[in-house]
Amino acid sequence: MASKPDIRAGDLAMTVTNGLRVRSRPEVSDVSTKYEPTLSWGTRLAIEEGPVAGSGYWWCRVRLIDQT
Repeated sequence: MASKPDIRAGDLAMTVTNGLRVRSRPEVSDVSTKYEPTLSWGTRLAIEEGPVAGSGYWWCRVRLIDQT
């Protein structure tokens, strides 16, 4: 697993890739719902919680920042 990201609750973030998957839980499993659509490059997010380790990845609970 990669080293723990240097982000925390209250930070703002932006996606730097297309097709970023958002899940309901910090894990890759059948109990973690895959949300659609995936996020595109440049999507602005507010970090609500995390990061926490799960399924070999670091996860954060995020909120989409209104882009209107």
